[in-house]
Amino acid sequence: MGAPNVHAQKEANNWYFGQRAAIEFTGTNGAPIAVAGSNIVTQEGNATISDNNGNLLFYTDGISVWNSNNNVMTNGTGLQGNFSATQSAVIVPKPGSSTNYYIFTVPATNSTVGLRYSEVDMSQSGGLGAVLTTNKNTQVTPAGVGVREKVTAVGHSNGSDFWVITQRSNVGTYYAYRVSSAGVNTTGVTSTINVGSNTSYIGYLKASPSGDKLVNMQYNSSELIFMDFNNTTGAITNPFLVTGTQSPYGGDFSPDETKFYTGSRSQIYQYDISTYTAAAISAARTTIYTHSSGTMWAMQLGPDEKIYVVNYNGTALSQIPNPNVLGVGCGFTYTFLTLIGGTSGQAAQGRLGLPTFIQSFFANNNLSIRDTCLGDTTKFDLGNNGQIDSVLWNFGDPMSGALNADTTKNARHIYSDTGIYYVSVRLRLVNANNLTIIDTLYDTIRIHHAPIIDLGNDTILCNGDSLDFTINTDLYEHMWLDSSDGQKLYVNTAGEYWIRAENICGIDYDTMRVDSLWPDTVNLGPDTVLCVGDTMFFDVETITGTSYLWHSGDTTTTFQTDTAGFVSVQLTNVCGSFSDVAYIDFEIPPTAALGGDTLLCDGTILVKNAAFSRSRYLWQNGSQSSVMNIFSPGGTYWVEVTNQCGVASDTLVVDYDYPLNIDLGPDSILCLGDVISLYGGLVRDASVLWSDGSTDSNLSVSTLGTYWETATNTCGSYSDTISFDDESVPVVQLPEDTILCIGDTVGYSTTFSRSSYLWSNGSVDTSIIVTTPGKVWAQASNICGIGSDTVNVYYDQPLVVDLGPDTNICNSNTLTLDVTVPNKPTYWWNTGVSGPFYTIVETGVYNVKIENTCGVYEDEIRVIYEYTPEIYLGPDTVLCDGKSYRIELPALQNAEVTWSDGTKFDVVLASKAGTYWAKAQNRCGFDVDSIRVYYSDNPKPNLGGDRLVCPGELIELNGFIEDENEYSYFWNTFEYHSSILASDPGTYSVRVENIYGCVGVDSVELRLCDQYFYIPSAFTPNKDGLNEDFRVYGERLEEMEVTLVNRWGEKIYESDAVNFAWDGTYKGEECSIGTYTYYISYPDLNNQLQVKVGTFELIR
Repeated sequence: MGAPNVHAQKEANNWYFGQRAAIEFTGTNGAPIAVAGSNIVTQEGNATISDNNGNLLFYTDGISVWNSNNNVMTNGTGLQGNFSATQSAVIVPKPGSSTNYYIFTVPATNSTVGLRYSEVDMSQSGGLGAVLTTNKNTQVTPAGVGVREKVTAVGHSNGSDFWVITQRSNVGTYYAYRVSSAGVNTTGVTSTINVGSNTSYIGYLKASPSGDKLVNMQYNSSELIFMDFNNTTGAITNPFLVTGTQSPYGGDFSPDETKFYTGSRSQIYQYDISTYTAAAISAARTTIYTHSSGTMWAMQLGPDEKIYVVNYNGTALSQIPNPNVLGVGCGFTYTFLTLIGGTSGQAAQGRLGLPTFIQSFFANNNLSIRDTCLGDTTKFDLGNNGQIDSVLWNFGDPMSGALNADTTKNARHIYSDTGIYYVSVRLRLVNANNLTIIDTLYDTIRIHHAPIIDLGNDTILCNGDSLDFTINTDLYEHMWLDSSDGQKLYVNTAGEYWIRAENICGIDYDTMRVDSLWPDTVNLGPDTVLCVGDTMFFDVETITGTSYLWHSGDTTTTFQTDTAGFVSVQLTNVCGSFSDVAYIDFEIPPTAALGGDTLLCDGTILVKNAAFSRSRYLWQNGSQSSVMNIFSPGGTYWVEVTNQCGVASDTLVVDYDYPLNIDLGPDSILCLGDVISLYGGLVRDASVLWSDGSTDSNLSVSTLGTYWETATNTCGSYSDTISFDDESVPVVQLPEDTILCIGDTVGYSTTFSRSSYLWSNGSVDTSIIVTTPGKVWAQASNICGIGSDTVNVYYDQPLVVDLGPDTNICNSNTLTLDVTVPNKPTYWWNTGVSGPFYTIVETGVYNVKIENTCGVYEDEIRVIYEYTPEIYLGPDTVLCDGKSYRIELPALQNAEVTWSDGTKFDVVLASKAGTYWAKAQNRCGFDVDSIRVYYSDNPKPNLGGDRLVCPGELIELNGFIEDENEYSYFWNTFEYHSSILASDPGTYSVRVENIYGCVGVDSVELRLCDQYFYIPSAFTPNKDGLNEDFRVYGERLEEMEVTLVNRWGEKIYESDAVNFAWDGTYKGEECSIGTYTYYISYPDLNNQLQVKVGTFELIR
């Protein structure tokens, strides 16, 4: 019998990773199962450690540490790893200690934080562990030396110590640090590997389980670097490069270390590394699986010798089930194991990383055991493992004496008896680098008998008996002829029956025949109902040798009865004693009685029940219920009742009356002289009584008062009441005709009892407002008739008085004003004249008022007597360049002005040299004058361009103008020379003026030879309005070019604007939290190109 592969360690049995995801390898045959409770939330790196029995101890994201209760460990925060580092942490047991562990951490990108370790003591906090404050974040790599976000660990060749391996930033330098019982040796073994670009800080660094190989996955440069590792000296040698895989991130070795698996997020590749050269490996790549979404990242070999793949934001792990198989036969299951939630029910998801372990945990030493049957030679085989140097077997069979031990690789042993035996083998292994590893494997085996099965002799059985068997071993599988595998087989027919038993030691059969079956029951039949006078007969005779006992004491095979009650019988024979009981009842023919015909009121439900024992029913409507509910309008109803003893029937007629609705209408008006006939509605056969004692269906009314009607039928008495009031035809009276002025209004109103209204403008109110001339009429109507009246509304027009515009006249002329208007208004002039005409003979203001029915209207006019105009433009003048001169005329009375440029204004603006003249003319005559305008150039001082002034420097500023003119100089420093000396930064200006008052100004800025520049280390684009953008702050920055890249070297933003601002998005999507790199170039104040390169954090 074979045995599964054996491993000496279970420290990798628990994995905690991603967003609250966790699995443990405790399922059938060591398969993983998903577990809840994880509190880790990490984008990439993480590590987990268990004890030798596979019990969880703690886990970390490189920053915080959680204990086995999923709570933060005592002092378990502030480690200097990074959740966005590919392999942020690896956990290494402290050799020689059963309680202490080291957590090695690396930062994200190429940070100079370097490789550090923190020590955990599991004996503290009640066995839940604590991070020691005395040995936390201890520097391993040299101070200031950055490392990539890669770290792995393997066992030392001495079988007790460990190596921790990392890579220096941006170069091909690798460090291997030895961990022993003395602690961490910070003097590492340095190896320089000049292969590949050595620029990628993203991607896993993986060691083979045997510890003799390393593979560095270069995500940014799409390279795989294969290397040999000496686990005795810590040296790394024999590097070679394999390309062709786009952006490899995760990867791992097969258990037999002849294959290496990696991927490009959307594809999984297998490399055959059995021939360990670059050319052979490059040529031996097989695509195992392709996925369209590109979500596959880290890979990790498990304790069950399967390789697992994490999917970004996925809720399940993928699996390579047979990684030792070459080619696609290794298999791939994309959705293999569904993850479950964390401690508070949050969803569990994978991210980019899986736990980083000591790869030696997965060293594969196979122990195969065959032929475990008693008497066989049991074969023990360690497989074709060329690394084994020597072995020592213990077969766990002390009764075999000296044969209980063996030193051959593939041992043989014959066990003395069946039973359980405990086997161990101690191995001494030497790897390809001639390094020695000591390991011990254990297994448990069982030695078995070959099966011997027995059904017994052929026989006769009672119906329902079962076949059973005996067997000489408790390790077997069996099967009956019907393919069932139960311990018993129940028999219900005669015939031949067989069973087959099998185990690893052989197969056995047995057969028996069942000649016949005896009955094992008696049946009196179901309970029965008979009609009175009938008789029930029973016969239960069966096989010979059976005795009978009836409830009555009779012992015959038959029994009859005509009385109601229980009948029972008991039979006894070789198959046992068995009995049965039946109940006999008697019935009579049915009856049916629905009662007499009836009259009901609508709404009354009549229930008729025709129930009779053990009967069926049929009503006239097909109903088969015993009960019939009768509603209006009634009708003829019949029922037929049937049982096994006869049939009965009956018929019923039901009529319905209905409630009455007496409605005399609403209270109303009775016009004088009218007669109204009252009718309360249809009453059919009801009796009627009116308020005046009459019983007719109608009542005539001609006077005011209250009237009622009462009608009575089967459903009750119903009545209504109506009242009448008297009324007459309405009368409408409007005021006399009226005259209004346009814009005035007049109101009219009219009212009359119980009336509605209609006016000539369509209004239905009791009053209206009139705003236009015409006829106005009102109409009032009620139930008795219509009344109306009409008036006329007239409108006068307001007057418009116009004396014309103000005017000028020569003193030799006169002006006559005429304001005649129709309808003989009244005139008042301010001169006392009362007629429509007035003649003006002198300068003055003249006013007239005119009154008609709309009011008093007036106008006035100003009349001025004119003389020939006289003008003077002033003396000739000199202007400065760019200035203009305003030439104004004196005040003129109604004169028309014409300038030399044809304009007609009182003022002209002279903006160039020349002669300007003006002519002023009115009806009485004209006058002309002219002026000469000259121009002088403005001074033009030149202080030169803006300059830098350094502390202690003295700069001459010269504003002197070299020409024949005389100038005055005025500086903003309150100096009056043509030049000054300046030593302080600031703005300096000079004002230069010539003899004509013409001025020129120039200024220069002296700037301090200094430049301010600040780049933030983080920003938070979380839409809270604070620190939303990444930008550069500075002064005197004239030009700038900026490029931003993510941690995979992908350019996500660029700008040449000094005031650029990046909002944390790329192609419209939010970028993930993490570290980003900037490249900024700019000219300094002396126009020398400067370049700044650094990193910053995106935090949400």
